[in-house]
Amino acid sequence: MVSVIDSHIHIDTYCRSDREKILNSLEKYHITGLISVSNNLASLKKVISFSKKYSQVKACAGYHPEQELLTKSELKELTNYIKKHEKFIYGIGEVGLPFYIRKNNVDFNKKPYLELLEHFIVLAKELDKPLNLHAIYEDTKLVCDLLEKHNYHQAHFHWCKTDDTTLNIMKEKGYFISVTPDIFTKERTRQLVKNYPKELLMIETDGPWKYEHNKNKMTHPKILYDIIDKIAKIKEENKFKIGEQILENTKKLYKL
Repeated sequence: MVSVIDSHIHIDTYCRSDREKILNSLEKYHITGLISVSNNLASLKKVISFSKKYSQVKACAGYHPEQELLTKSELKELTNYIKKHEKFIYGIGEVGLPFYIRKNNVDFNKKPYLELLEHFIVLAKELDKPLNLHAIYEDTKLVCDLLEKHNYHQAHFHWCKTDDTTLNIMKEKGYFISVTPDIFTKERTRQLVKNYPKELLMIETDGPWKYEHNKNKMTHPKILYDIIDKIAKIKEENKFKIGEQILENTKKLYKL
């Protein structure tokens, strides 16, 4: 059995009982890594504490963009904490641009969020850490522009949704994308997998997010094996080889 790594999970936001079920079953299901993104400083501290107990948990440090902006003092505190605890941190994320909080707000000002993202790109480059990115639809191109501006290309776009032109830019730059369980219900995701190079694919749960086909069950990373099977069928390739490729991709980007 090929082992798997969940490239984007919010392990700290599971309820305690579900989180313990996951963490205590990692070896059983050959889950060798959880790339555990954080939403803010308190979230990061939790994730790092889990990583000290469970070696499979690999902390990422960030500030989720679908919330109010940090104050200058809060950003400084978060940045200093990241630098001080760099040895426990494998990536900068979840960071990116808001989509949902501005969806019905015609007066929304995106500029400060762009500035905040740029701060995290600069920090990622300084620390030589990959970016775990939240950017969908037209925001994906904006993020690509910022990455190009800073000549930094260790980028992972989680739950990618964008246009073909931007996808071609992402392919050229070698940006990774990760596939969620919505591959089972969304033709858009299946077409994305079909057209994106297997050398740039990863898999994720984005847990504890629940999916249409499985809303009554806790999102467990063991579902990653089903995602691999589906990717293999779409790519018309051996599922073990696809699993090995995806595992190697994730190890490469996150230096595991």
